[in-house]
Amino acid sequence: MGLMSSTTASVIFEDVRIPAERRVIAVLPGSRRSEVRHIAPVLLQAAARMHRQRPGLRFVLPVAPRLRAEMQTALAQAALGGQVQLTMVDGQSHAVLAACDVALVLPMTD
Repeated sequence: MGLMSSTTASVIFEDVRIPAERRVIAVLPGSRRSEVRHIAPVLLQAAARMHRQRPGLRFVLPVAPRLRAEMQTALAQAALGGQVQLTMVDGQSHAVLAACDVALVLPMTD
């Protein structure tokens, strides 16, 4: 697990309905609209590629509630085909990041 106790991680995974024993990857495209438009597609394709290599991986995508519609558009455009086990949660980025095994992050500056 990440940087927190396994008990705390289990609580977070219960909140987002992910079995704690699974390998879980946080997908963090950012909290700005420009980041969702430009970074989310890259990270979602990386998640799809990782899933093809290791089908048991689970992905958690924390998203600012004000960006949910944009993120749903990015997911639809990524055409993941329902194969990638990705759970989108409102907020909780710090908790998800701490509980996950690995994070996909691509920094962007304006």
